[in-house]
Amino acid sequence: MMPLQLSSRPGRGTYLRQGGPRRPAHGRRGGVAGVLDLFLEDTPRRIESLKECAARGDPEVAGRQAHSINGAAGSIGGKALREAAFGVEKAWRDGDAGQLAATTSRLESRFEELRRTLLSIKRTPR
Repeated sequence: MMPLQLSSRPGRGTYLRQGGPRRPAHGRRGGVAGVLDLFLEDTPRRIESLKECAARGDPEVAGRQAHSINGAAGSIGGKALREAAFGVEKAWRDGDAGQLAATTSRLESRFEELRRTLLSIKRTPR
């Protein structure tokens, strides 16, 4: 199996892809801890970007951010966050501004719940 590598693309943020070196990229830890660190660092930025896009009426970029959050949450088992992100994606596709506000708020709440859980797991001695 190919190792995962952190990569960046302008306008798309940081993501994981297969291939590359067998060491952490960008000075991050490898393995599960590295993936969780990346998720906890990257997701708040994506949420802020999504909110900014909503405020300026840029549905395409907001939809991509919601889709990225959906995928990232799914990759670490964050089912409630994934479902909330899917709700944001659907609201954008449907052009439903009222539902968009509600789903974005739900997405933020679900991320905060998951963030607290992940941080408590990371602090638990092994």
